[in-house]
Amino acid sequence: EKSADIFLSIHFNADSLMNTNVNRTEIYYPFEETGPSKDLADELYRTFRAEFDIHCHVPMPSRYTVLGSNIPARVLLEVSYLTNSDEEDRLKKEKRLEHIAKIIKGALQSFSSKKMCAYNGFEIREDEIRFNFSKPLLKEKVYVRVDGTNYNKYYVKKKTVVLCKNLIRSGRRLIEVYGR
Repeated sequence: EKSADIFLSIHFNADSLMNTNVNRTEIYYPFEETGPSKDLADELYRTFRAEFDIHCHVPMPSRYTVLGSNIPARVLLEVSYLTNSDEEDRLKKEKRLEHIAKIIKGALQSFSSKKMCAYNGFEIREDEIRFNFSKPLLKEKVYVRVDGTNYNKYYVKKKTVVLCKNLIRSGRRLIEVYGR
């Protein structure tokens, strides 16, 4: 079974009050996350700020349903506002859409080229679970979730993230570990 590494939901927004002056780029990542989704959101932000001709908001955490999957990097991108008549006219031109696609492609290529650790499997021992990676990790670059909730009861030992088994409820659990 194959699964995606990145989920990018691309939208064009509309102002609920039909304010035709509103036009900006907005980027959302899952609420309470500091891992790869936030990193991808930051990369999109840097790229849109540098290459797009409208204001780009700093990435914001959100509880949008589409961001709730188990894919490692999940971002919702609101490129611009269709209720802005000038922007709507620009979006009718192929050149505008190609420019937006080029910006997104550049951000995804930059994000993908960063040297992230490869996951090398796990070991279950008597009192701990060890997640092994391809290179040494820094604690501030490690992100752990248990059953979709941020989890901070772990330690990092070189290339390994260690969770104490007795601090995790028994039964079937979804444990996500990301590191760089």
